[in-house]
Amino acid sequence: MRASRFVRIRRGVAAVARDRRGTTSILVAGSMTALVGAAALAVDVGSLYFAKRKAQTAVDLAAIAGAGGLPDPDKVVRDSLADNGFSFLTPRQPQAGPPVPQVSLTALTITPGRYAPDIAVPVDKRFTPASAATANALRVTMRQTTPLYFGRLITGQTEAAYEVSGTASVAKSAAFSVGTRLLKLDGGIANALLSALLGTSVSLSVMDYEALATAKIELFPLLDALGDELNLRAVSYDTLLNVSGPIGKTLTAAARVASLTNQTKAADALRRLANGTDVARLGVKLRDIIDLGPMGAKTLGEGPAVAAQVSALNLLMAEAQVANAKRQVSLDLGVSLPGLASAKVTLGIGERPVKAVWLANGPPNAAQAHTAQTRLLLDVKLLGNALVPAGVRLPVYVELAAADARLADVRCR
Repeated sequence: MRASRFVRIRRGVAAVARDRRGTTSILVAGSMTALVGAAALAVDVGSLYFAKRKAQTAVDLAAIAGAGGLPDPDKVVRDSLADNGFSFLTPRQPQAGPPVPQVSLTALTITPGRYAPDIAVPVDKRFTPASAATANALRVTMRQTTPLYFGRLITGQTEAAYEVSGTASVAKSAAFSVGTRLLKLDGGIANALLSALLGTSVSLSVMDYEALATAKIELFPLLDALGDELNLRAVSYDTLLNVSGPIGKTLTAAARVASLTNQTKAADALRRLANGTDVARLGVKLRDIIDLGPMGAKTLGEGPAVAAQVSALNLLMAEAQVANAKRQVSLDLGVSLPGLASAKVTLGIGERPVKAVWLANGPPNAAQAHTAQTRLLLDVKLLGNALVPAGVRLPVYVELAAADARLADVRCR
């Protein structure tokens, strides 16, 4: 009896051992943790990456918009974020209009500051917080959470927090030049002045000079036209400025731009000057009078929409003075007066403007220039008498119509 019972037990155990039903369920139950972890990695990590990428784009756009809205960027930043689906509400700022879909938001920080684009400074050190009144950059930091789908089964958390930050700066650029002008200059003297500088015979009327003085030439269209005159293609503005081109080409380009803006009188005067033989021969590098700063790296035809203008007459005089730096106009006048042994008056008109960038990009007080339009040297030798010994020499040096210019600040309104 005992033997048969043992046999039956043995047979039952063998039957169970041979039964393979339910094996898959056991394996699935045992690997459920790994499956949930894989799902969390695929779904939750992907969802977190997508949410962070979307938030980063929104923060970058908000920083750019806010930097343009300094010194009061708060509303601009919030409006930009709301336009991209991230609405930050405060108790004093009730939501108006249709509801905006929101995720769980925990913090928004708007920090004005100063940004220094210096390659010698580590990237994370270039931005320093500052007051909104003196700021030229803005940093927007947003911290928020996104829901977990499968990760909550492992971590016990229903949300994952992340933080994104964007920094934008405003590159303030200003176009300015310094070159003093006399109150009135007779047409004959003006022709003599230009003739001496250009080494040719110049015959323009007072009306021509007035047209040149009032004509405003857009800088980047001028450079584009000059590149076409010099047959330069696919080069940067800096490359063009480094080319020694004839003044006649620059005047022709300026005439083309003036014609496009209906400044016909100035265009006609520029064309007549450009046709002069010596003017066509004289060469000058525009880099000596124009500095585009970071904008010079752009390719011809891709100039920024910057309202940089130059007077046609100022451009002409600056080029003429650079081309003939050693031919400054000097008029020697002999003067004979009672009591004077001799008197020599030397009059210099038209010092070329000290270099000042047309487009200045930098901190306040970084760009400045000085010029003097007229210089007068009076060298007098007195006759001797009982009170004054003979041979006394009295040199007097006078600067007339002097000017200083300094870029103090750039403010956009």
